[in-house]
Amino acid sequence: MIHPDLPINRTEEDTLNRGTFARSLARTLTNYSLTSSLTVGLYGAWGSGKTSLLNMVLEAVEETDPSAVILRFNPWICADASQLITQFFRQLSAAIRLKKPMGERTWELIDQYAGLFELANLIPGAGGVIAASGGLLGKIAKNRIAARGKDLQKSKDQIVEKLMEEDIKIIVSIDDIDRLSEDEIVAVFQLVKALADFPKTIYLLAFDYQVVVKALEKVQHGDGREYLEKIIQVPFEIPAIRLNDVHQALFSKLEAILGDIPEERWDKATWAELFRYGMRPYFHSLRDVIRFSNVFMLKYELLKEETDPVDLLGLTCLQVFEPRVFSGLPEQKDRICGTVQTYSTEQRNAEEEKGRKAMQALLGVSGSVTDQDGARSILGILFPRIREAAKIRIGTGRIYASREFLIHRNIAVPQCFDRYFALCLDSDDLPSALTRELLFETDEEALEEGIMAIYHQGKIVPFLEETEAYTGQTGSLKIPPERGAIVIRGLCRCWSRFEVDDHSSFALPFDWHLLYIVDPILKTIDAQERFSLIQSFFEEEAVSTATLTLLLNDFEVQQGKGNDGAAAKADA
Repeated sequence: MIHPDLPINRTEEDTLNRGTFARSLARTLTNYSLTSSLTVGLYGAWGSGKTSLLNMVLEAVEETDPSAVILRFNPWICADASQLITQFFRQLSAAIRLKKPMGERTWELIDQYAGLFELANLIPGAGGVIAASGGLLGKIAKNRIAARGKDLQKSKDQIVEKLMEEDIKIIVSIDDIDRLSEDEIVAVFQLVKALADFPKTIYLLAFDYQVVVKALEKVQHGDGREYLEKIIQVPFEIPAIRLNDVHQALFSKLEAILGDIPEERWDKATWAELFRYGMRPYFHSLRDVIRFSNVFMLKYELLKEETDPVDLLGLTCLQVFEPRVFSGLPEQKDRICGTVQTYSTEQRNAEEEKGRKAMQALLGVSGSVTDQDGARSILGILFPRIREAAKIRIGTGRIYASREFLIHRNIAVPQCFDRYFALCLDSDDLPSALTRELLFETDEEALEEGIMAIYHQGKIVPFLEETEAYTGQTGSLKIPPERGAIVIRGLCRCWSRFEVDDHSSFALPFDWHLLYIVDPILKTIDAQERFSLIQSFFEEEAVSTATLTLLLNDFEVQQGKGNDGAAAKADA
């Protein structure tokens, strides 16, 4: 299932081993006994898990001290700095009322305090607006602000007195401060330092340190670090995520998606090299894992029958983390798919130069790709042709083998390449799942019907090429002898009905496709059964004379070669 990029809420969901830190910090907070307020800063970059850690800390606080008033304040719900301050006190009042319903006077006082801020509009920058009005109106406004300021201080003093009397401990978490506007960032810190520095009140502030420092320097026109040091009494850098934990989280996600994928469909050696040399540098946080696994899950569900899972993982990594490289691949298809099919040194050098240019075009200039080495390695593993051309040294590296690559629907096969970029199989493509079903599962009648349907769709040559590729396989991909006999009979019955233009100077004679399938399959069948099968061809009316002649000539040629070999041995 799709996983939203949301923080965890409970320690039991933690996969990064941060529960110990969260519980330790929670104990420190609950044991805090001074009457003054305390401000704790949790510093971490985007995606470092600040919100998840906050949730675990507050969960531990609730378990350790159920009487503590906890306020999870979200400044994002506020439209501006003025509303931020007012809403904070409104929510604090509600939190106290919920936890301490008998302390009626406390939450009422805080509610009144919030009302005074609404009336006075006392927010950072307001003084500048008033001063600019000038004249009599400006003096009147200043007098009113001064009067309301006295009311605010009086109201705050009453709150402090009541909190001390009721012995109420308050813990406030404020997250994502670094994502607020600059004025709102300043408003949060003024709130914590001056407006709501109540006794026995602890603030947990989570933000990206560098971002907030820059914002404070711009608004305060001073040293942002110095400003923060006056406010944050206990700074904590979020514990660095261990990459091994991130990788284990990724493997767990992939295990859930791929499930019980057949062993023959999983190229373990290629996956090991792909992850080690190509994908690993891109995963630094759980957010990276979630983004990647969500995209891969969708692609795999759509294309799992028509693509190789390891190749799809590598391509998805480029799509998520190197979109520029991913979008450029279709334009380079002719340069990166297949292999160099020439023995001429001059032509080989020319083909290798094409591969190098393709790599240069995909990776672009320095700085246009997030990780040059990672992207280069992924491309080299997915496309052996450019790995050879660009002289990329990656582990053992897989060698392009047309039959094996076709059967496994690898992206480097020209006729399989486009499938990896589609939301569904193109209508001109032959589904690999259909080929497997016809070769391994259907009865003779359904096989013949399926072969003729493929022929009428104009896809008979791709079907024959893929069938030929299966004849040389081992294990579960090998066509069993009993199935091989059915496949041969089905093809022989249909063969005379095929009309295929093979008059091109470079086209393989169409009839050779039948021989390339029949010969290796016959070798897997027991000699006596093989003779009976061949004999049955000549007894079947459905097999045309032309097809029988083709097979007979082939048998005679092979037999002749066998006699020549025997004679040569005798002479020796």
